[in-house]
Amino acid sequence: DGDERAARDVHRVLMTVRDVERIGDHAVNIAARTLYMAESSDELLF
Repeated sequence: DGDERAARDVHRVLMTVRDVERIGDHAVNIAARTLYMAESSDELLF
């Protein structure tokens, strides 16, 4: 059925978007920790 296929496709896209967002969150954390290590500033940690 076309509706079921559309629902599966939307679900896959939403899960992919969620995963990409999580990757972005991890990248921000890595960058913040790297700056902390380089600058030794507690303001960079959150």
